[in-house]
Amino acid sequence: MIPKIIHQIWIGPRPAPEKLMATWKEKNPSFEYIRWSEKEFEARQLHFSCLNRIHEMEEINGKADIIRWEILYHYGGFFFDADSFCVMPLNEYITQQTAFSNWENELSRPNLIATGSMGFPPKHPLVKACIEYIQQNEISNAKTGKRAWLTVGPGLITRMMFTGLYKDVAILPSYHFLPIHHLGNHYRGHGIVYAHQEWGTNFISYDNMNNAILDSTFDIPPKENTNQNVSVLICSYNTKQSYIRQCLDSIKAQNGYFSIEVVWVDDGSDEKHRQELQNELVYFLKSSRFTTVRYVVNSQNLGVGYSLNRGVRICSNEIVCRMDSDDWMIPKRIQTQIAYMEKNPECKIVGAQARLVQYNPESNAYDREIYKTSFPTITLERMKEKLEHWFVVHPTVCFRKSAIESIGNYQPETIPGCAEDYDLWLRVLKEYKIIHNLPDVLVYYRVHENQVTQVKKNIYESGKGFQERVKRAHDVFGE
Repeated sequence: MIPKIIHQIWIGPRPAPEKLMATWKEKNPSFEYIRWSEKEFEARQLHFSCLNRIHEMEEINGKADIIRWEILYHYGGFFFDADSFCVMPLNEYITQQTAFSNWENELSRPNLIATGSMGFPPKHPLVKACIEYIQQNEISNAKTGKRAWLTVGPGLITRMMFTGLYKDVAILPSYHFLPIHHLGNHYRGHGIVYAHQEWGTNFISYDNMNNAILDSTFDIPPKENTNQNVSVLICSYNTKQSYIRQCLDSIKAQNGYFSIEVVWVDDGSDEKHRQELQNELVYFLKSSRFTTVRYVVNSQNLGVGYSLNRGVRICSNEIVCRMDSDDWMIPKRIQTQIAYMEKNPECKIVGAQARLVQYNPESNAYDREIYKTSFPTITLERMKEKLEHWFVVHPTVCFRKSAIESIGNYQPETIPGCAEDYDLWLRVLKEYKIIHNLPDVLVYYRVHENQVTQVKKNIYESGKGFQERVKRAHDVFGE
């Protein structure tokens, strides 16, 4: 395990960014905190095996790069750049890593690993390899013509990791520690952010660093200050763990400054699948921000209608987004539908388009497109003229909770030949006269043999099933 020690370095004559460095100690009181300086090296009698290389290095940030490798080798622990704010305390998602660094930025600097936030146990082989490289190779700008970041910093760890020798080192997403890149990319998703980098070397801003103010977007959005908070309603029955992870990851990837409440109804899954689901929900909470989870379990498999009826009642937000446990959303899904409902306050429910995908053995992924929906907005008049079999993609809908509850919510009991969502759409049309459908593809809809739609496909598409839907439509519309 990585020892619970936080290391930071400040060397040289410039004043230290005390304000930023203090945040790491304040927000992580259970960790030992060591602020390394020339005096601390002497007090702890830390002897550097790369001392000659430290003297040869022209850039002070390069000297600090070499020193951090030596500190991590001897002590192990977590290292964070001095010019970074601690935004959130380090939790189990980070402390239970065996070793880690993170990408600098997947878009601005693809395939480059950063060294400003790292964690290693003592005497880790990768850290040892970096020290041995520095000992055995020229690293100064005068002799190599290369900057320090290439010879002893990010360039060095990237080359080491791309050897494929260090399988235990996790390279985490950049947003955990570098949510705003100095080239402009700004992370707006719901994955947890532990730090914010001020990029002192890039902006040559160390002299004014203590005047830096942490961007307000890193604060947890106060519920009373926004009406954009949303509940995401999901029910499941024995869903594969990998599907659940992808589903939750897509929630975590949602862009926008709003809180997400995940309401998950387990419809009587067996013990194995229930435990897998619970593990994934715990992992989701530890690795996300601006999120909560409300998890309930049915005593037995009571069906989708019962589960969604229960879920709607549990949702604590007015805006509810439906999602299936085996599908995933694109990052702008919730933001797009929230914006539409704000612009159209009369809108009670809005769906979108879905891309239906199947497993592709060539890529070992669900990326084989078999169909893309193109449902228009539908009105009661149009539905009466021509009764449609499928006109809303259920896991794409976003609705106002009060509107759905006022017409009786999802029906807990299954209506013969009529799925729980189809029955709800009929009642929505009767009461509100319209169901909006956006033209955007906002959801990837996984087609596989175990999904409810596939299992019941023959019933829904049979002549008998359609006739029963026609009967239900007549019952609802009263004509």
